[in-house]
Amino acid sequence: MSINFNKQEITHLPEVIIEFNEDWEIDNWYDTVKKDPKFGLSGGKTKWGLGDIPSDVPDIIADITDENSAKEVLKKRLESELEKSERKELIKNEINKAKERWNNVAESYFNLLSDMIEIPIAQFEKQYFAYFTFSTRCPFFKNTFMFNSRLNFADNAIHEIMYIEFLKAYKEYCLKKGLNDNQIDHLKEILTVLLNDSMKGLLSRPDNGYTKHQELRVKALELYKNSKNFVEFLDKIITVIKLENYFNQ
Repeated sequence: MSINFNKQEITHLPEVIIEFNEDWEIDNWYDTVKKDPKFGLSGGKTKWGLGDIPSDVPDIIADITDENSAKEVLKKRLESELEKSERKELIKNEINKAKERWNNVAESYFNLLSDMIEIPIAQFEKQYFAYFTFSTRCPFFKNTFMFNSRLNFADNAIHEIMYIEFLKAYKEYCLKKGLNDNQIDHLKEILTVLLNDSMKGLLSRPDNGYTKHQELRVKALELYKNSKNFVEFLDKIITVIKLENYFNQ
């Protein structure tokens, strides 16, 4: 692929603020237990792993049908966990480790991402917020995302920030080209295969994606390498996505 978009000079890179957010952590504990993974998990698993969430959490909310009531119970359970010195130390260590890993790749990453999706860095978010979670589930929303102790933070951030900037720049374009929200969700997951080509010097391991997307990931990378620019590639992969019947719901 040839890069022909007009880059803008930028003096300051976007900032990634790495913290712990109790409110979102409560939400994530609830979703980890109560919600099924949208795209499936490796090995045919149908439930998120608890990770470092206390093992009694599923049981204490099992019979609570009201979400708000369940989260009130989870709030008290989280508060009791955060009183433990080992939990405080885990959060502190993971945040410090994340900051160190991110500082090693940030400048290279933003330049490579700008080239990959053909969006000037000046148009990226000025700040992203990354919150540690005890769960294996690491959601994102707008310019925020979660990370855990089981993933290399840099790998995780590379993945999530790509989602954020791709959707911000191209979601409306994809909608106008006839994709629905569900298809776009699948597309953003498939496109992480491009990271393995563009960011292979930064990733600690390849981004494997979801099992059901494997054939389309191979196709997407082939189309990307044989397109003149990102929009041309996007048009091609959108056509492919439309042909996948199980994405159309």
